[in-house]
Amino acid sequence: MVVHVLALARLIVPAACPSPAKKTRATHHHRASHACLRTSHDDTHRPPPLHPAPAMGSDNSGKRAKHARLLVPLLAVVILLLGSLVFFVTESPNQVREGGEEGGEETAQQDFKARSFAKMNDVFIKAPQQALKYASEEAGKFAHNVRPGGLMPRGEQEEEEEEADQGPPKPVASVAHVLKTFDEYLQVLHAEFDKVVVGDNPEITAEEVWEKFVALTQKHVLPLDTEHSAPPVDPSGDTTFISMATYRDENCPNTLTEAFKYADKPEGLYVGLVEQNCYSNCRTGVLKDLSIRDAPPDVDCVKTFCDGEMGQYCDHLRVLRINESESLGPAMARYFAAKLWHGESYYMQIDAHMFLAENWDLELKKMMAVADRPNPIITNYPPPDGWKWQRTVGLRMCDGYFTDPGIEAQIVRLEGSSQFDSTEPPTPRFAPYIAAGFFFTSGSFVVDVPFDPYLPWIFMGEEILLSSRAFTNGYHIFSPTVNVLAHIYVRRNKPKFWETVGRAFKRPGFHNRLNAIVIRRVKNLLEYPENDDELLWPQTLNVDKAIYGMGSERTFDQYMEMVGLDQVAKTNKKLDWCHKGEVPPVLLRIEEEERLAEKDGREGGKKRRRKGGREGVRTAVGR
Repeated sequence: MVVHVLALARLIVPAACPSPAKKTRATHHHRASHACLRTSHDDTHRPPPLHPAPAMGSDNSGKRAKHARLLVPLLAVVILLLGSLVFFVTESPNQVREGGEEGGEETAQQDFKARSFAKMNDVFIKAPQQALKYASEEAGKFAHNVRPGGLMPRGEQEEEEEEADQGPPKPVASVAHVLKTFDEYLQVLHAEFDKVVVGDNPEITAEEVWEKFVALTQKHVLPLDTEHSAPPVDPSGDTTFISMATYRDENCPNTLTEAFKYADKPEGLYVGLVEQNCYSNCRTGVLKDLSIRDAPPDVDCVKTFCDGEMGQYCDHLRVLRINESESLGPAMARYFAAKLWHGESYYMQIDAHMFLAENWDLELKKMMAVADRPNPIITNYPPPDGWKWQRTVGLRMCDGYFTDPGIEAQIVRLEGSSQFDSTEPPTPRFAPYIAAGFFFTSGSFVVDVPFDPYLPWIFMGEEILLSSRAFTNGYHIFSPTVNVLAHIYVRRNKPKFWETVGRAFKRPGFHNRLNAIVIRRVKNLLEYPENDDELLWPQTLNVDKAIYGMGSERTFDQYMEMVGLDQVAKTNKKLDWCHKGEVPPVLLRIEEEERLAEKDGREGGKKRRRKGGREGVRTAVGR
């Protein structure tokens, strides 16, 4: 049909669009036809005509012109009808792209040709100059969209245009730059803290300390996220990054050794280690008799590992050393460690007191590959050391509850893991929460769910916040099919970071005051009504929520409904779906709603295009 329309158009205006000598391929036909209609608008996007125009003034030209004058009235009606019909059946750009992928470049070009020439012929007879201009504009639009596989979806085109508007790409921060930034930040930060505790200043408040923290964090640390791009993720699947924070932990060297020793690909393993140690004038934790005594310097995790049996991988460590007096708590330590990721395919976060199974990395990658949804996160509270845990059925953490008011501030605490499956499941089972002490996912997680640098001095609330942010960014949480790690849970009499905070500020219990402030940020992000934006104080607890808050793939309310938590009433429900290893019903409903919305959007788009096409034809006929 389209070929007939084009042939008739050539009879009417032979000089405007010379026919090629040969049309053996649809590709040549397409290029020649568009070349003769180009203007200065799209000269850079069209190849030159494949064949020169025939000499003017021949006998054949005269006869053809005479015939054309006789046929003009009849052909005008035929062309308009055929052009309108072709216009109405033209597919959307996305459908054309799909057709091009299935039927090859030729199919996409034929559809391109049908769309463009149907519109041209609507106005070609009465307004040749206007038609010529219109054709050029249409061809120009599609010239920017053509890809080898067909036509680029409009959304993809808009994203590229948006990126172009943002100027040159931001540089990727090197690991050396990140480490230097953190070193300078910690020095400046604690120099300021030292000023406020000189002479045991009784006037200094926790709020003032928080305000100093925010100001210096925005100045020194925030630019790592706002002025730099994330490293590109290694697509090979051969590299894994371990985020590991250690606080005065003598088990750290063994954890590193087992990670490399039992990895399937130790050569592709890299560790971001945040070592928080006491190097001199050290003190113990609270002992059994409630005393605190002098202690030797802590075990140097890096030196011990590098001098040990897996020391050949010493250069695979990226180390940030922090004096224990500068410690800002586990959430901040994990933020520092996450920033040492540099594009590895996989990302794993663990504690520094773990044991690992043979081929732990290979097993976790297999679980990722067979998970039932995209963007999986494999996680649980691992079984305790001393238990026969290797390759046993994976544990799963299913339940959470609200703590009491007071020091824990009714934040959500997670229950321990349990073995809900009697046999090893073929695929990972859905779970509601991420355990901060162990999770394994893709490297893109660090980009999609950037760690929050405004969570110092807290211990509670980290996991529920991380879980909800992951879900709202399109990630799905699963328990492992088999256990590949074990955890040392009991570390009595060992130093704790909150004890260090009291000594650093020379005010025992000062940590509790700081924690009471920062936990409000967690509760604000989790939409507790008593800490909403209007009631939140200090207002700086709201800082940079657009970067470190919830995602936009799904809503926070959907997550809370899925996990059975009500932050208004402070109630929780038993998650039968998790205990039974089933897909969360709320997730199934959400996915069905998303499918229907996508379908309605496609159908609405078709109706709009058809309506616009009919109006375009009416306008052409009116002219």
